[in-house]
Amino acid sequence: MQIYLDHNSTTPVDSRVVEAMLPFFQEAFANPSSAHTGGAIASRAIESARFLVAELVGTEPEGITFCSSATEAINTIIASTKGKIVTTVVEHAATLSAVERMERTGTQIVRLSVDRDGQLDLDELGEAIEGAALVSILWANNETGAISPIERIANLCASRSVPLHVDAVQAAGKLPIDLREVPIDFLSISAHKMNGPKGIAALITGGKARVKPLLVGGHQEGGRRAGTENVPGIVGFGAAASLALKEMAYHTDAVMPLRNRLETSLVDRLHSCWVNASNSPRLANTSNIGFADIDGDNLAAALDARGIYVSTGSACHANATEPSHVVRAMTHSYDAARSSVRFSLGHSTTLAEIDYVIDAVVLAVAEMR
Repeated sequence: MQIYLDHNSTTPVDSRVVEAMLPFFQEAFANPSSAHTGGAIASRAIESARFLVAELVGTEPEGITFCSSATEAINTIIASTKGKIVTTVVEHAATLSAVERMERTGTQIVRLSVDRDGQLDLDELGEAIEGAALVSILWANNETGAISPIERIANLCASRSVPLHVDAVQAAGKLPIDLREVPIDFLSISAHKMNGPKGIAALITGGKARVKPLLVGGHQEGGRRAGTENVPGIVGFGAAASLALKEMAYHTDAVMPLRNRLETSLVDRLHSCWVNASNSPRLANTSNIGFADIDGDNLAAALDARGIYVSTGSACHANATEPSHVVRAMTHSYDAARSSVRFSLGHSTTLAEIDYVIDAVVLAVAEMR
């Protein structure tokens, strides 16, 4: 038996997405920059996908730049910034590492703290953004699912004429996004978090926002990102974005009740068990649960032995020796972070799987205690 509850790390590629991609591996395989008919077919496929991704986030296709990963998109935005950057202590490793590198070259970095539910203080943000060149904030936290009040943050930044980048990797496809309504300058999203292929993402610029290319050496993507386009990946991204837009309600209607059942059952059946960010608006699929006197890595390993795949934080930190920086920042407790495990559900998750997981967690915790 295999029960996959690590969808925030990556998702299985939807069979409909695979079907859309297949022709571009062997039939319509031409380089989209080539002048012949084969190249034109590939180029048109890219533009069709660009339109579908733009629809998902409510923007114009011209604002979509395809790249290899959200990490590349984030690094492109941050490396283009000249001046003070404001972010938070609970960002994804891509942002934290990129700003740390900028800091070593003399850029001023302000890292805002969050409360126990993973929310920043908007008054502190208002003070911090004075004179800032960029604010970079997660829309939805990849470890706890905590959702930031992006509309209020965006309006605050816009009122001070401070560019805003939003890491929407976990939010895209799960929450409505309309860049025509919310003044966000830069958005980063990734296909493999929404049942699309790995190795393709988008840097999205709203309005007149521009960035300096991180990769140079070609005219691709309007001169914004050099390198031959990953046509099958881009087509898959477009298909995944279209499906995500059509099926977005599924997260609330079907996935959230399963997540709630998991949380309620574990808290009821186990003493000293809690849900991190429980008082915050959260993604419908994400549950980060702490178990007192339990090592989260050991619990994840015990569940793995039972065919259940979970994580103790971001996949980008999977080999780190320190526990979740997100939970630690929220709780100010090393032990709470070390004791926490993330369960992230997906479209394929069933009630029978959740009930099996509940029993398995209760048994594993009892054995470990």
